[in-house]
Amino acid sequence: MDIITTVLLPDFCREIFRNFGGVRLNQVDTEVAIRQVLEGKIKKLCVGEISLKQYRNEWMRVIDSGLADNMVIWIEHPFHFTNEQWRELDERAQGRSIKCLINGVGPIMSNVEMYDLDYGEHVMSHHVCLMLSHMLAKERKPTMDFIAMFGRVQDYRQRIADRLGRSSLMDNSVFQKFTHGKRVEDIRTQLMNEYPEYQFIHGLGAFGNGFPNMVWYENAWCELVTEVSNTDVFHITEKTWRPIAMGVPVVMLAHKKLYDKLLDAGYRFYDHDFYDTWHMPGASWSDKLDCLEKFLWHLKQMPDRTPVDETARHNYDHFWNNRKNLFYVRAYESMTRCFGRGVFNEIYSRLDI
Repeated sequence: MDIITTVLLPDFCREIFRNFGGVRLNQVDTEVAIRQVLEGKIKKLCVGEISLKQYRNEWMRVIDSGLADNMVIWIEHPFHFTNEQWRELDERAQGRSIKCLINGVGPIMSNVEMYDLDYGEHVMSHHVCLMLSHMLAKERKPTMDFIAMFGRVQDYRQRIADRLGRSSLMDNSVFQKFTHGKRVEDIRTQLMNEYPEYQFIHGLGAFGNGFPNMVWYENAWCELVTEVSNTDVFHITEKTWRPIAMGVPVVMLAHKKLYDKLLDAGYRFYDHDFYDTWHMPGASWSDKLDCLEKFLWHLKQMPDRTPVDETARHNYDHFWNNRKNLFYVRAYESMTRCFGRGVFNEIYSRLDI
């Protein structure tokens, strides 16, 4: 197998490539990689998004040269690139062999092959998260209605927060800004100091800066989920996977393309004449928020919440028993399309005794 030269690829990404792609890696900095490409010394190349952003003009010239055909680009945050930047990459890739491995969904491309690894979903399926979910199930006796915990930087999240803040809907709910950064670092540091030989910190890392507040999850019934990006270019973060992995019902307040991706993956969400309006093209924010408030009142006043709870049970089972296992096969197939035969092909071919 050829060695893949990687440029500014994050540690966790190299771990994916090694463990699930079975590829051999050689990490170099951008200047070295560009020089070696121009000297014809690199056969297979994977460039991380940070390098692509910082050295965009240089990489565009490399693509134009034709010396980096079979180049793979790792994109962790597809929404960090503008539509113009995506179009430029697609135009430069015409007649070349350029591929993107993405943690998420990018725009439709004509000349670049796109592969979504759904990495965030897999990371949350760590056994530490599973143990926390079992412990939560024993303690969970909801007496409150909703959890609405999201940042207010994005305009669409601020609009939702403003409407909820003016409604008595949230009187019996957890309604908080996202302020967990300091708490996350305190918990992580304390556990690492107290249990230095344990590897569970990798499981906690699945939550990013969104550690679950177990007291809230014990007492609140349903979580309102907003994502970082409300566009058709996005990735799905712990904001979505955390309640699903914990067995908590979800109201998914995200872009239609993200919502449809979850449905296509086999997840389900209780509806009551809500999602069609929420995703309706051209619907005003006033109409969307009116519909949201009506839907939440419907949930709040349900005499029997079994239909909603059943979606949470289905999603929990699907997450832990189906999607978790599919990741390995899908990830390996994507990486073999990008890098060629990996170690599992080699193992299989040699088991002929």
